[in-house]
Amino acid sequence: SEEESRKRKKMVGELSDMLVKEVDPYLIDNLASVPMEVFESLGKIGLYGIKVPEKWGGLGLSNTSYLEALGISASWCSAIVIVLSADNTIGCKFPVMYYGTDEQKDRFLPELVKWPTGFCLTEKDVGSDASKIKTYAVRVKERLDNVRETIKGYEITGEKWFTTNGIFDNGKCLAKYLAVVARIVDHPNELNDRSKKECFGLFIVPTDSKGFDIGTRNTFIGMRGIHNSNPGFNKVFVPAFNLIGEEKNFWEFEYGWFPREGSGLKIAFESLSTGRIAIAKGCIGLSKQALHLSRWWAKKRSQLGGPLENKELVRDKLMYGAANIMAMEAMTTYASNCFDSGRDIRIEAAAVKVFASEKAWQIADNLAQIRGGRFYETWQSLS
Repeated sequence: SEEESRKRKKMVGELSDMLVKEVDPYLIDNLASVPMEVFESLGKIGLYGIKVPEKWGGLGLSNTSYLEALGISASWCSAIVIVLSADNTIGCKFPVMYYGTDEQKDRFLPELVKWPTGFCLTEKDVGSDASKIKTYAVRVKERLDNVRETIKGYEITGEKWFTTNGIFDNGKCLAKYLAVVARIVDHPNELNDRSKKECFGLFIVPTDSKGFDIGTRNTFIGMRGIHNSNPGFNKVFVPAFNLIGEEKNFWEFEYGWFPREGSGLKIAFESLSTGRIAIAKGCIGLSKQALHLSRWWAKKRSQLGGPLENKELVRDKLMYGAANIMAMEAMTTYASNCFDSGRDIRIEAAAVKVFASEKAWQIADNLAQIRGGRFYETWQSLS
């Protein structure tokens, strides 16, 4: 719509201006950290609530418009696109916005749009097979009388890996809330009881909760500004209200909430589908910047009697980049439009992630071939 286009243009303009003026990608790479002032500036633009409706303090934009912010960020600094993607795609906003009750949206969303959130699914022995997670949430029940009882809340115990936006520096929490997927049980012994039907929940967990430990920060060979850690949970209590499920699965009696459980993995997998599209858009931003640098160097560098751009192999690499960026854009836009229209996007999201990530890798490698030794030299000595 015209209104959507106007709001998206404003967001992209403010983000671009902020990145150029306030974000030094070389400093972030050198320090392996995003300065706190950058997190604050991203919040002022409203980038922690891009898809959240305006009634709860967000920008109220579509997923397709949200991807424009990721593309711009990826072309400037990998750490920024990771911050925004982890928060808006698989953080706390997605489960609350798409699966929370009206009461949960009213309670959580005005707070969640103020600051980056994180997502806790992966564990030490659990990667792609998420159904094998060992983190568990014990039901805390409250007896009302001789007949009735209700679930007062849950106590979460376990350890998660690679939680983005979880930690800042010196062991301080970055996110104020984490979306945590855990297996729901009455007793920990049920984890090894194959006769028990598995039941998973997704919980909104405040990081200032008793028993929560942010863990130590992960370090990686790339994306050095990413703020990841392996958080631990030692009987962290969360009220039943913080369990996110499909709205029809909740009833509110005069004596409190009584949730029907089991939607945790479904919600997590759906958020990961939109996350795959976000990765593809990040690959596009990276690829555009790599192609830009390839074209610049091909014009500037002269070898064997003329500029590199006149050499057939170099021209082939440039055309490869341009053609595949167009294809990546088309696939990503199609998949995102499918999501915005409410369609099942599991196949489209998986396909575009595979295609975009493989093509981005090749486009970056082509830049390495064209740039030569200068590609391998770091910014500290380049001039």
